[in-house]
Parts: sequence; structure tokens; C-alpha cells
Amino acid sequence: QQFRKDLDAALTSYYQALHLFRETGSKLGEANTLKSIGDVQQFRKDLDAALTSYYQALLLFRETGAILGEANVLQAIGDVQQFRDERDAALASYYQALLLFRETGALLGEANVLQAIGDVQQFRDERDAALASYYQALLLFRETGALLGEANVLQAIGDVQQFRDERDAAL
Repeated sequence: QQFRKDLDAALTSYYQALHLFRETGSKLGEANTLKSIGDVQQFRKDLDAALTSYYQALLLFRETGAILGEANVLQAIGDVQQFRDERDAALASYYQALLLFRETGALLGEANVLQAIGDVQQFRDERDAALASYYQALLLFRETGALLGEANVLQAIGDVQQFRDERDAAL
């Protein structure tokens, strides 16, 4: 339902699942469902509600020791913070996620969060740092064979280089 953009129906199903996971005591199921609820809320631009759902999920992922779940929800929190122009908070969330992705060996997660870090750095006009993050992400996308990720990060690298060329021409 979520992928079909039937968000109301998706939320109804998620809340039903959440109730059942709580009833059965499945904290991991509860955490995953709260993350999904947060994703729908973020898509609807209900950012405060999304953060509330994500932080609830984060506590449960930590409680259950689900490191990859924790990393994914930290990245989602960073995405909301980035969308709200809370760049320092976004970077803090992304760096926490990065450590956890590295700890679990999740190369694609690591690549995605490095690209997100590069995006924040680019918004902050930290072009050299952004390029460094993007190139790290590029290597990981290539290593995992994620062509779409590779294409997206190459486009981001091109954006930084274009800005540099335009700035240099103006000087």
C-alpha cells in the first residue's frame, strides 16, 4: 500500500500490525513497524510525527540489539533533520549511522549514508569534504554493483565540480 501511494491504507495496516506486535511482545516487529510508520509520515511531510516514530523505533532497535535497524533509523532521522535544515544534527545522526553500517559490514548502507553526508557538506559549502564523501560512496556503490547509486553520486560529484568551475570563471 505504501509503495502504491495509498498512504492512509498503509498507515492503517501499520497501526494494526503495531498493535499486534505489542500484544505479542515482539519488540523487533514493533521497531520495524514504527520505522515504516515514520517513513510514511516523512513522505507526507509530517516531520514531527516522523521523528517521534523514528525515535521510538530507535529505542527498540537498541533494546533488541538490532544494529542494522538502528543504523537505518538513524539515517532516516538524519534525512528528516536535513529536510528541516538542521544540518549539524543531520550530520551527527549520519555519522552515528555510518559507524553502525561499518560495524555490520553493510556496504550499501555505508554508501548511502556517505552520499547523504556529502549532500549536507555540499549544502554547507564544504565542497572538498563533500567530494571526499562522494568519492568514498562511489567506491562502495561500484563495489556492490549498485548502478543507480553510482549514477546518483556521480551526478552529485558533477554538481560540485560545476559549481567550482562557475566560481573559478567568476574570479
